[in-house]
Amino acid sequence: MTDPLQIYFRAATPADVAFLERLRRITMYRSVTNHSVWNDEVQRERVMANYDSARIVCASGQDIGLFKVVYSPTEVYLDQIQLLPAWQKKGIGTKLITMLQHECAAVNLPITLRVLRLNPALALYERLGFKITRSDTHLHTMYWTSRQNIASG
Repeated sequence: MTDPLQIYFRAATPADVAFLERLRRITMYRSVTNHSVWNDEVQRERVMANYDSARIVCASGQDIGLFKVVYSPTEVYLDQIQLLPAWQKKGIGTKLITMLQHECAAVNLPITLRVLRLNPALALYERLGFKITRSDTHLHTMYWTSRQNIASG
């Protein structure tokens, strides 16, 4: 079966930094400013963190988002997932995370992530079976393992 949206990835390059900074502002500004003041330098550091793991999400021949996943021998860390607003609410985030869940289930690795407490993505993660394991003033740490059953998406 072919993907009607033709979603694919490519590795992020230095030429993508401006797109990723713009994407972060568009997708994260409200969530970040619900907790603190937006600081361009701090947000640039967030874009650059684990940059070698950044994959640009593409569809219909255009860059539409970011999927940054960091692999280690004991877990997989879903560092960032962001999609341009025009591409949100189309099942793409669900598809990307479910794909990662199947990949991790095959090798019996858990997935962890951190999400701002007031980020609407929290509902997506909970729907896909992630459980909050720790919280502080600003962030929830979440955990998923195949033992919890793979989310059907």
